[in-house]
Amino acid sequence: MQHISVHRRRQAYKGDHHEHHRLFTVKKTRGHKSFRFDVYMASNMTESTFNYRVYDNYKDGTSIIFAQDKVTVLAQLHTQVTRQKTEKPEDKFSVSVSPNVDKAFVSALLIIREEVKRSRRKGYES
Repeated sequence: MQHISVHRRRQAYKGDHHEHHRLFTVKKTRGHKSFRFDVYMASNMTESTFNYRVYDNYKDGTSIIFAQDKVTVLAQLHTQVTRQKTEKPEDKFSVSVSPNVDKAFVSALLIIREEVKRSRRKGYES
């Protein structure tokens, strides 16, 4: 479950919205020609440094999820938009997930990414 909060943050909870059920927080920041999402696990109370980082390049449709060391790649997303004259544009995704990485966690981050992208299309800044 996702809760949208102020300050460009999304919070993921297990079950209801009680703080002790929070799994992680995602904070959006702008990078050079891309967006960056810093992920803070619930155990990281101070949020002095991120646990994971998602670099998202909307122009080429790629996202890369890195571990805290900024070198270890957990997953990569590639988006291909198909445009046909009779149909509206359709996004096709391919995701590569490294071994021993929680696929549900990667999925949750990519869903948050898609929600941010969708809200930008609608003219909302989130």
